[in-house]
Amino acid sequence: MFRVPRFFKDPLLHFLIVGAGLLYLGNILSPAEPDEEKIVVDRAALLEFIQYRSKAFEPAAAASLLDSMDMQRRGELVSDYVEEEALYREAKKLGLETGDYVIKQRLVQKMNFMADASVDAPPLTEEEIAAFYEANKANYYIEPSATFTHVFFNAKTRGERKAENDAARMTTTLNRQKAPFEDAVKHGDRFIFDTNYVERTFDYVAAQFGEDAATEIFKADGPFNAWRGPVLSPYGAHVIDVAEVTPGRTPSLDEVRDRVVEDATRERKAVLARKTIDGIVASYGVVIDLNGMPAQGGAPAVSAE
Repeated sequence: MFRVPRFFKDPLLHFLIVGAGLLYLGNILSPAEPDEEKIVVDRAALLEFIQYRSKAFEPAAAASLLDSMDMQRRGELVSDYVEEEALYREAKKLGLETGDYVIKQRLVQKMNFMADASVDAPPLTEEEIAAFYEANKANYYIEPSATFTHVFFNAKTRGERKAENDAARMTTTLNRQKAPFEDAVKHGDRFIFDTNYVERTFDYVAAQFGEDAATEIFKADGPFNAWRGPVLSPYGAHVIDVAEVTPGRTPSLDEVRDRVVEDATRERKAVLARKTIDGIVASYGVVIDLNGMPAQGGAPAVSAE
């Protein structure tokens, strides 16, 4: 009868065999450590690089940009990525990231990015879209706008009084001739900004003509399609022909539906990402020790010996 040698019954041998088996399985099942001397440039790496460099974490936009690049631009992108990665790895070898607050902030930003990217927000229902629109209706308000043209008389070159007098005479002349809107470019001096303004908001007009002139231009009762002046600005005198003033209004949901869906989806993803981050924070124990800190507005607390 065959007898098993005592050597094979040794528990130490059994331990070594099991250990070797586990090590073998570990090497197969566990991913290999990355080769720090090798820089792999693939599509995923370039997409992440584009998003961080542009500070716009939009995978679809980054993919579109990458795919639209010609060979030269793509080669430059690869070169930039390789250089940054090489310098980053050398800095890590030297331990330069230790205690560096800027690097700490970048890592925090990356965790935030990962939290955002990991969120898969479910589609919005019609009720949710409508509710978001009602709650944020003010964000979609369309400001009043004006369409007008003007003839400009420069107070710096003509003098303020002459500029006003010339504008007054031009007002009479243009109305007598029933000059059309497009005739403005034939008269007066060159204005620092534009001659014709189409559907411009009050703030835009006020920034170029001043508050008083903008108020005159936006008068709800006109007159419209008639020349009026002089209208004064910080630059001189103007003869204005206002074609239309469109009152401000709140658009219907149907008019701004795409914007509403985009905004509501972004808000939902932000809420879900916040929950992810809160979960990470909650997984850590926090010890708060503020002993020795001064009371608000007071001197540092001094402990008695």
